[in-house]
Amino acid sequence: MNLVLLHGFGEDHRIWQNQVDYLSAYYRVWTPDLPGTGAVSLPADTSMSGLAHQVYTQLQEQGIEEPVILGHSMGGYITLALVEAYPNYAKAWGLIHSTAFPDSEAKQEARRKSVELIKTYGGAAFLQQVIPNLYSEAFRRNHPDFMADMVARYQSLPADSLIAYYEAMMKRPDRTAIWRNSRNPVLLIAGAEDQAVPLADALQLASMPELLYLTILHSTAHMGMWEEPDLMNKKIHAFVDFVASGQ
Repeated sequence: MNLVLLHGFGEDHRIWQNQVDYLSAYYRVWTPDLPGTGAVSLPADTSMSGLAHQVYTQLQEQGIEEPVILGHSMGGYITLALVEAYPNYAKAWGLIHSTAFPDSEAKQEARRKSVELIKTYGGAAFLQQVIPNLYSEAFRRNHPDFMADMVARYQSLPADSLIAYYEAMMKRPDRTAIWRNSRNPVLLIAGAEDQAVPLADALQLASMPELLYLTILHSTAHMGMWEEPDLMNKKIHAFVDFVASGQ
């Protein structure tokens, strides 16, 4: 079974290290860098659909067929766009700290301010402020060295990519129909303390699909892959095993 994990904004494939370490014993795990983050440059079309096409092309070039695709945050938005464009490609898919809803006007305004901050102060300074807020207060307090490492790790992400991602997120359409009408199993993992994708949004989404695997991480904000990795790993494992069983 092929398992594809798509990272989100302000991170790269290394954000999945805990999942790779655990899940690679059971599946072929792929963690591509999104276009504009790693070796693949930004495409001319930097919309979510454009980014999804680039990811699909990467996966095809690697010979990855019928994968389970799980996307974190912005990676979830790209997953939705990929499923919309290539509905018969993924065997199953899911959202991790992500949503099918479009940005509210308030969220769009916050992103516009973020773009201006990146233009003024640079991507590194911006991420230094943003990254810690993705984790719960308790996690930040108990893991200061880890938080410092995470901030340092992503200082070199290109500012133009960060701006392009924000603009794409602001313009993405409502894709709840893709979520609601999925004929394949879907996974939804949410954090009870998530401020970026509030739990209320996840609970709304949870009522829509016919076959949903829902997990709420009660001690987690937006970064369950590090805040509660063991539980997340077990839930992903159970979901992929269900898909693989063909039940």
